[in-house]
Amino acid sequence: MAELRTVTVLFVNIDVKYEAQDDAATAKTLQFAVVGMQAVLSKFEGTVRQFIIDDKGGVLIAAFGLPPLSHEDDPQRAVEAAMEIKKILETLK
Repeated sequence: MAELRTVTVLFVNIDVKYEAQDDAATAKTLQFAVVGMQAVLSKFEGTVRQFIIDDKGGVLIAAFGLPPLSHEDDPQRAVEAAMEIKKILETLK
């Protein structure tokens, strides 16, 4: 039997450019950002789907509503998580 599920997807753009020859400070900044975002997603029971870094910066893709962490208020959880992630990323500037 098929199950239809509503999933909320969150895209986060990280404006930190990373290149292999960059210093350790950039790597620590990215580490701080990713650990902070993971903590927020865990708090709101979201799932990290993908994290990509290229020449334009970084992008985190998260999903809310995937099994086994599905809730009726997943869209609200995604918005609240986005607001907390924004606060974390503002500290990087």
